[in-house]
Amino acid sequence: MLKGIAWGFVIITDKNEMKRLSDETKKHLVENLEKYPYFKQYENMLKDINFNIFYNAPCLLIIYGDTNSHWHVYDCTLAAGNIMLAAVEFGLGTCWIGFAGHICDSGEFKSKYNIPGHYKLVCPMVVGYPKVQLPPPDRKPAPVFFHG
Repeated sequence: MLKGIAWGFVIITDKNEMKRLSDETKKHLVENLEKYPYFKQYENMLKDINFNIFYNAPCLLIIYGDTNSHWHVYDCTLAAGNIMLAAVEFGLGTCWIGFAGHICDSGEFKSKYNIPGHYKLVCPMVVGYPKVQLPPPDRKPAPVFFHG
């Protein structure tokens, strides 16, 4: 590992592999909804044969953090945010894919893609050209706990 670099990447552009991963993930989540109660609301979507958890995007970018660095989650999350902001400058859209957590951090996946054992999944995201430009979301005021 290079000193000071707390992240590593896997980039998948093979549509068949992404479809296989999507199908495997959906099957796992549906069979294990009791372990993932926060996904229960998506049960019908996960059972839909046409739903692809990667939204048929052309690229899956997965960011892993080196657990030898205490700050790996923060560093990788900042890297993901910067990638997302930079993508907008090129007319690209991104989406953090929470459904992909189990599959992308599994031993089988890490072995197949040569991810060292001390790297932990931080962010699976898709990158592609959006079909429609979404309007900016409404801003909600953040709670301020102290102002003095």
